[in-house]
Amino acid sequence: AVCDVLIGNDGIWSAIRAQMWDEDQKGPGSGCTYSGYIVFAGETIYKPDDYFDVGYKVYMGPKRYFVTSDVGRGRIQWYAFVAVGEGEQVPRGPREKKDYVKAAFQGWSQQVQDLLEATPSDTVEDRSLYDRPPSVGRSWADGPVALAGDACHPMMPNLGQGGCQAMEDAYMICEKLKGCKSRSEVPDALQDYYRSRVFRASAIQGLSRIASDLLLSTFTFPWKPSEGLSSPHGKGRGDFNYNAVAVSYLKYLLPSIFNIQFSFLYSYHPYKWTAAEVQSLVKKTMDRHRRDSEAAWAQREKAVADGTVGALEEEQKKPSFFTLAAQTK
Repeated sequence: AVCDVLIGNDGIWSAIRAQMWDEDQKGPGSGCTYSGYIVFAGETIYKPDDYFDVGYKVYMGPKRYFVTSDVGRGRIQWYAFVAVGEGEQVPRGPREKKDYVKAAFQGWSQQVQDLLEATPSDTVEDRSLYDRPPSVGRSWADGPVALAGDACHPMMPNLGQGGCQAMEDAYMICEKLKGCKSRSEVPDALQDYYRSRVFRASAIQGLSRIASDLLLSTFTFPWKPSEGLSSPHGKGRGDFNYNAVAVSYLKYLLPSIFNIQFSFLYSYHPYKWTAAEVQSLVKKTMDRHRRDSEAAWAQREKAVADGTVGALEEEQKKPSFFTLAAQTK
């Protein structure tokens, strides 16, 4: 094939990056390292009492945490992060995967248990989590070829920024290329794209890694001064130690940290919304959201009453994000 421009947006195991930087596509020589965690994911129609009030929840515990997200139409998508050693085997069958996650989060919030129970087994998938350090010293562009997305800045998913940064890359590539009048101008335009994106993307890579380390490595049972140096729950469950004390007092800092962090993450949008536009958009979206969700819940309740839940789930099943990502390779 012949083209004027080639954008390598082919994921963390990028073949284009491997060729551009003369490194292995996968494995130790690729520059990508295993995080020590596997994420399991699933989605189902589910109706918590606070569905329209709380769109995103995080349940945290030592070496694992569980995230739920309202994805519209009465559905909840969940992610379960579990510490698993590199090379350690996890179940491969759908039913076995679901049972593995249920066992990992046994005794957690009843909402976690109910959500897992309501999730069809064949929708549960898993993915080992890898990332790589920021590539500040290596250009993402070489001649008329440039890297984008996970190919050049893969990151842990804890801030939900992997796809967002890929879209920012795409926007900036279009901005730089639209001024080109000839092919000879493309290499400089792509180098300009790299320079305009590398520091922001690298900063967000770093923030994602810090968030990952805090959530997955530092978090433990918080220490309570009222319980003294030991904990009634046993050693490692809230007794006096560095991580337990840090977690106990981190709650006072998190509101300010989150405000600064998310102000930075969402500062790149090229369009500045007015307050009136935001209010109008939120109302329009929430009205549609409520209408679609109520219809989905009513349809599921009827299917339960009719004994046709399995047929309904099969009819509504769509390819997961993991499946769609795999199809692009």
